[in-house]
Amino acid sequence: MKAKYFGNRSPLIRFCLLVFVSLLGLMTGSCSSLVGFGMNALQSAVSDAPQLTTLETYTLTQEQTDFKLELAQDGQKVNYLVLSSNLVPGVKIYGLWQPEHNQAELTKWYGFANWPGGWSEFEESLTGQLYVSFGEGLVSIKTKDAIQKLELIKGRIRLGNTIFSQERSLGLLSLRRTRVLALVEYMQSAEHAPNDSQSKEFRDYWTTYLLPELSQAGKAGKTVYAEGVNWHSDYSAEILPQHLAQLRDQGGILRDWQEAYDWLLAEYSWPTFLAVLDQGLSLNLLTKHQ
Repeated sequence: MKAKYFGNRSPLIRFCLLVFVSLLGLMTGSCSSLVGFGMNALQSAVSDAPQLTTLETYTLTQEQTDFKLELAQDGQKVNYLVLSSNLVPGVKIYGLWQPEHNQAELTKWYGFANWPGGWSEFEESLTGQLYVSFGEGLVSIKTKDAIQKLELIKGRIRLGNTIFSQERSLGLLSLRRTRVLALVEYMQSAEHAPNDSQSKEFRDYWTTYLLPELSQAGKAGKTVYAEGVNWHSDYSAEILPQHLAQLRDQGGILRDWQEAYDWLLAEYSWPTFLAVLDQGLSLNLLTKHQ
């Protein structure tokens, strides 16, 4: 399945965009070091996010894919639906649950990342609706109105004791998002790779293919030093389109691969996640809270 994040832009425009983004991103140094996602709380750390109390939790394991749905309320008794899955690791999908209409209006995609020196989080706006219906000990959900991710709307980064401003955080996260989406577009269009994004084979294949310098002896030819590695620029040009070859030679792919692999995986698997919702699924009641 081919992604269309860059629409019909010409290769020259795409190349210029990625060069600009990669240069800016790499110039920010450790400020843009965003490690893989992990998330434990329902509520976002974004200052104006509602604090939610979970009412019911439903789960489903289907082959190697897990889904979790939480029904929750904020302090004003507004109902929320929160959906997560290992298909889109580190991400929670939020929506306004409207039980009187058997539906949920989706509002945002939320991701959180932490590492020993700090954390980051971001939100992207969503549109779309889900049917939500209940049976004996289960809930069924299915796409009612097509779900679309729109744009990055919020972000925060903390390094050590410093919390960056909303503006600076959003700028750094936007740069990373552009790079991640460009690489995902390439990966989704590849016909030579494993397609099970949950498998170790998938990660091993792409790590070796994109970053062979990490595990193999040096090759003859021109090299470019960045991020502590001598990158073989002839290999970059051989396997990648020009805009991504430039990014690889600057160490940008390595940095994103090490620090934001779950984000990249979530973007890669997003079409599969949507296809599951289009077909519909039923989740079993796990916990009902008082």
